[in-house]
Amino acid sequence: ASPLYAAFVSSAVVSAANLTLVGIDAQIVQMEWGQFVRETGVGGGHNYDLSITAFVFRHDPDGYFRFYYHSKDRNNPGYLNPKVDDLMDRAVTSADLRERKRLYTELQQILYTEVPYIPLYTSYKAEAIRKRVKGYVPMFSDSREFFRETWLDRD
Repeated sequence: ASPLYAAFVSSAVVSAANLTLVGIDAQIVQMEWGQFVRETGVGGGHNYDLSITAFVFRHDPDGYFRFYYHSKDRNNPGYLNPKVDDLMDRAVTSADLRERKRLYTELQQILYTEVPYIPLYTSYKAEAIRKRVKGYVPMFSDSREFFRETWLDRD
């Protein structure tokens, strides 16, 4: 749990307390982001049992799946399945939307069956704006990078 993100620390504390109820003694280790990336990634030998981190939604399925499940990417869980790698590689290079959907559906079936990791929670994002707000682009990541292009209509 990174001390930079208070929600991660409180989630870790609650998770550790809940694990104690079922006989698991979980120790919380807070580390800065660079150390976390080194120790939990492919090169670091996946040096952890549980982790709490964040990930923003992507506009393309590959941006989500590859990060967690491809053996050549970050792959936090240390998951290894050559068929999953192949499906992702074929899907990301296909220009045929029906083919991509078929490949990602097959990929999801494998991940559903094998359950390489279990997400703790996902926060829900909702935004509402008035009709006079123009040019606003909502983003799942809570980023406001396009906010400078937002303006208010006087009418």
